[in-house]
Amino acid sequence: MKSQSRYLHKESFFIILIFVIANYGRAFITKLTEFSIENIDELWQRLFYVYSWEIGIVLIVCSIWFGKKLTNELGLNKGFLKGFGIAFLCTLPMVIGYFLIGNFIPQNFTFSKLLSSSVLPAFSEELLFRAFLFGLLFRRLEWGFIPAAFASAFIFGFGHLWQGNNFLDTLGVMVVTSMGGLWFAWLFAEWNYNLWLVIFLHLLMNWYWGIFEITNNNALGGIDSNIFRFITIIVSIIWTIRIAKKRNHFEVNKKRLF
Repeated sequence: MKSQSRYLHKESFFIILIFVIANYGRAFITKLTEFSIENIDELWQRLFYVYSWEIGIVLIVCSIWFGKKLTNELGLNKGFLKGFGIAFLCTLPMVIGYFLIGNFIPQNFTFSKLLSSSVLPAFSEELLFRAFLFGLLFRRLEWGFIPAAFASAFIFGFGHLWQGNNFLDTLGVMVVTSMGGLWFAWLFAEWNYNLWLVIFLHLLMNWYWGIFEITNNNALGGIDSNIFRFITIIVSIIWTIRIAKKRNHFEVNKKRLF
């Protein structure tokens, strides 16, 4: 009965409700008003329109809920530079590998491209999916890792279906991005809830994929391009396990799976 109450607690419903509003509310309002983003000329205005909704809702709700503890609850008070350093070192195989097998695209190496395709999506998605939905359910309400992580990972993967070109491609994109969501959730928990780490991992992986012309135009990429992405994942897993063993504590353990 005690275990069941974690999932039926009113705070759980509140977190899920706010997540749904933040993740789908703007699209719903856009559909009702028939307003198209194409009507906005300036790039910064389009970016503000797209990302201010979910980022704003999460920050406003958490500011009211947690007050001065906002940054701690969302993992934004952890090491910014440490998060960047770990993410940069883990993703080195990707940038080196893509440099060797792909072609650098200069027009994608611009601040506006970096902001619109990597920085804002990474910050928004990690704040909403990892810090808010997964983080609060797992860390604050003590949901098991599997239900909390799968809830965020499945929706995360579902939100990337547009990247598929056909049924199998779409299915593959959903599986890969969902697994990526589980991986990000695990790293977030094991690195003492340092949101900057997963933000920078997400950002750099997106950016490296975008600035190099990978041989396969498929959204999933080809075998050659995924080898280096897989190496990045393996490096991060080995590093994380070593750190957890060194401190003699795994945040995600048998007692916290369900």
